[in-house]
Amino acid sequence: MFHTSTKRYIKIFIIISSLFLGVSIVSNYMLYRSYKEILYDNYNSIVSSIFNKYPDLEEDVMDSLIHPISTEDGERILQKYGLNDIDGYEYMGTLKDLKWQMVYHTLLIGIVFIFVLLFIYLYDKRKEYLRIEQIQDYFNRVLKGDYSIDIREYKESEFSSLKNDIYKVTNLLKEKENYSSHEKKHLASVLSDISHQLKTPLTSMYVINDILENDDIDYEKKKEMLSKNRAQLERIEWLVTSLLKLSRLDSGMVTLKQENVFVYELLERAISPLRIPIELKEQNIIIEGDNNICISVDEKWTVEALVNIIKNAYEHTPVAGTITISYTENPIYTEIKIQDTGEGISSKDLPHIFERFYHGNTNKESIGIGLNMAKSIIEKQNGYIKVESQKKVGTTFILQFYKNIL
Repeated sequence: MFHTSTKRYIKIFIIISSLFLGVSIVSNYMLYRSYKEILYDNYNSIVSSIFNKYPDLEEDVMDSLIHPISTEDGERILQKYGLNDIDGYEYMGTLKDLKWQMVYHTLLIGIVFIFVLLFIYLYDKRKEYLRIEQIQDYFNRVLKGDYSIDIREYKESEFSSLKNDIYKVTNLLKEKENYSSHEKKHLASVLSDISHQLKTPLTSMYVINDILENDDIDYEKKKEMLSKNRAQLERIEWLVTSLLKLSRLDSGMVTLKQENVFVYELLERAISPLRIPIELKEQNIIIEGDNNICISVDEKWTVEALVNIIKNAYEHTPVAGTITISYTENPIYTEIKIQDTGEGISSKDLPHIFERFYHGNTNKESIGIGLNMAKSIIEKQNGYIKVESQKKVGTTFILQFYKNIL
């Protein structure tokens, strides 16, 4: 298939050629008429000369002109007087002029035709050059960070398609730049939050260390301070470990593989590290669901997400409270509900519950990473998580893992 510009030149060539042919036909027809007039004038001159000398031969001469019988006698007579070819006629000077007029007209029309095509070609090239200048100016402005120009064209041409593609690429660059700027701000915010989160346990450890340096402190007090110091170290370890996991998820370094896993096995693995703390708080944990239900997820990271959600339920459920985990499936998704009988989440804190480093007013010791990590892991596996809560009644986390129907 031809390009749009090539098709345009073909159309122009056909139009100009048609005009050239038409003009040539008209011009040659006019020259043909001139030729007939010259012949007529020549016949008129000959007939007049004969009739002036021999007026009685009018009928014979006209009959011979209108109904010629043979050209042999005529040729013999012409040769007798030295007129062996057509160039020998005195009146042929006029016919020669006519011949050169025909050549001149044809050349003139051809030259005009070539100049018209050349003009159209140069005009189009000039337009293309201006368009290229416009695109270069557009690129220069984009390189300077100016994305305000819209160079799209709604025409059927290569340049219009090119401009539209460039505009699309520019929009992608703009989005990436905005995303990069957002990421930089986010990174600055994260570093600030990390600094704040580390500052609190480190300050506590400095205070504890100062107390431990006192020689007058008794054994029980020292043991208590060491225990608190260990708790702060564990908090820092949890923070650093969680941040490393989050950074791997955010940067795309983690490839979540999909494998069919029984839901009850995932839940058993998630509950296992929390069983002793749950028993110490005398809490009841109930699991309800069909043991044959499977989901296609990354087992290790999904367990990580479930641990963080169940740990949140354990921390916010009072002594002798109940944590109920139920799971069901339908043709579209598998749903897991984790419900506790804790203090609930206020309407003010609920919209921010999955934000990184947000701990609300209910738990000042919380770092605010676990639920954010859980949300990230679930959503990266074609899943969805939401939370419902009511103060002094409890909180329910609802996880939905969508099936690959296609």
